[in-house]
Amino acid sequence: MPAKPKAYHAHDMLYRNMAKKGASSWDQSAGYKQDMDPDFKRFLEDAVSQEWFPRTGSMIELGCGTAPALRWFNDLGWKGAGVDISPKAIRMAKAQSKGRGLKFQAGDVTKLDAFADESFDFVLDGHCLHCIVEKKDRQAFFRVARRILKPGGLILIDTMSAPVQRKMYREKHGILESNVAWNPVKDAQNFAGARKIDGKWHIPTRYFEHWKNILKSVCDNGFFVRLFRVNTDHPNEAVSNLSVVARKIET
Repeated sequence: MPAKPKAYHAHDMLYRNMAKKGASSWDQSAGYKQDMDPDFKRFLEDAVSQEWFPRTGSMIELGCGTAPALRWFNDLGWKGAGVDISPKAIRMAKAQSKGRGLKFQAGDVTKLDAFADESFDFVLDGHCLHCIVEKKDRQAFFRVARRILKPGGLILIDTMSAPVQRKMYREKHGILESNVAWNPVKDAQNFAGARKIDGKWHIPTRYFEHWKNILKSVCDNGFFVRLFRVNTDHPNEAVSNLSVVARKIET
């Protein structure tokens, strides 16, 4: 009997539903007027304004979705690629990025065997780290990012994190156990790791690790933090948010 797909693959269904509603990006589907969350865009602007941030180069966005952030960097002169677990997201990214010379591939960001060592100057986390629930997969995310980065290359992570306002989270979103969010989705029982909660099948969809522990993971995996920002008290969000840029340490 074939193994069930990991819960990450449920994102493809979400992107198909998003496309039916006419949204062009994940952030737009979440209610923003623009394709990117304004807070995230502000951090990108702050990051690229630093004297140590390269002006252009080769980059890859992990969990690119429909790739608005990748196109933002492309407008600045960056070239590169985007990878996402969702084939539908990749098709949308290709359609929205015609003529730019960007490459897209459906795939698992914890593997990326198709990309050679030290291929990129810059790795961008397209808000996928908080979607990676399993500890071994989060470790693999950092390992892969380091492998494909050139010596001295940069990684930028923008991720939901803890601390979490648990009462608000329960009221707005639902079930949160040990910083893992559980959500009912169509055919949830067909995904690995699914479980019944209150009579309905749920899958794990988010992991809110404390922002201090994420920074520690960045450093423990061979990176030096150059810039970071934390928001732990957003009036409309139950979770915190960490934005960080780090440099690959040469060994």
